[in-house]
Amino acid sequence: MKLQHVILLGIFFITGSLWAAQELVFRKQTQVYSKPNIKSDSLTVYERGDRVPVSNENYGAWKKIIAEVDGKKQIGWVLVRDIKGARIQEKDTEKVTTSSGKRKKLEPVYRKKIGVGVAGVLSYYKQGSGSVDLNNTVTTSLNFSDLDGTGVYFSIFGDMPLTSKLNLRGYFSMRNLERSGTGTFPPDTQSRSINIDQTALSLGSTLKFYSHTDGNSWWGPGVELAMTDKSDVTASNATTTFKDDPLYIFIHLALGYDIRFFSNVFILPEFRIGAAVNGDPFILNAEILIPIAYRF
Repeated sequence: MKLQHVILLGIFFITGSLWAAQELVFRKQTQVYSKPNIKSDSLTVYERGDRVPVSNENYGAWKKIIAEVDGKKQIGWVLVRDIKGARIQEKDTEKVTTSSGKRKKLEPVYRKKIGVGVAGVLSYYKQGSGSVDLNNTVTTSLNFSDLDGTGVYFSIFGDMPLTSKLNLRGYFSMRNLERSGTGTFPPDTQSRSINIDQTALSLGSTLKFYSHTDGNSWWGPGVELAMTDKSDVTASNATTTFKDDPLYIFIHLALGYDIRFFSNVFILPEFRIGAAVNGDPFILNAEILIPIAYRF
């Protein structure tokens, strides 16, 4: 950074007691100039929801901000007309100054801070035809087809912000993978109803992409490792088990919305669809989640 930039930044932070305490939240795509002149160089462009430190004073038709360009902070200028309707709020707080000059408290935004919670999950599974080795001395394998089923389980999770529009969720679950269909036990060729009852301890994560920094809706991909600790097969009132407990790798795409319930408690409904990609054959999965979280 050039010496003149350092000096200017120093002056910028020292002057204006509210400078460091205020930030501008853009309402629309906005051009940032290197000088208070539309013929000056363009430093960068900010999108709706982006926020930057801002001076509490106007300079004619211009407002002074601190912009980040190529990872470095420097003084930038935006036209007052370009930020009409944008918010100027206290930095790291939830109070805002409206265009009329009145101050009001904003609703807390879940994604801006760390949150932890518990989720109830309703899960649906669909699996095609396949076979599995059994831990049985009479019949050593099962040929199955057209398996499906629903299950309910619980999950604990934590959310943390990574960038202004990206959060990461990590979670731990006791997954239920129960499904039913038809199958045969070679060398017997008689088809009969079967039920596969599996439970698994799982660890997973989801990236949550928000449309803007104050957003409530998000989407994102995720991955989960589910280690089964029970794999029972029931047919004709007789039960056996899988020879080996499989490790399933789930990938999913999720959609969610953050709803403030009261204070710092949020309800975070979510829908996700995915598959256990290493199942034999793979297991399609659709889920509805009702997480309840506390935001710190």
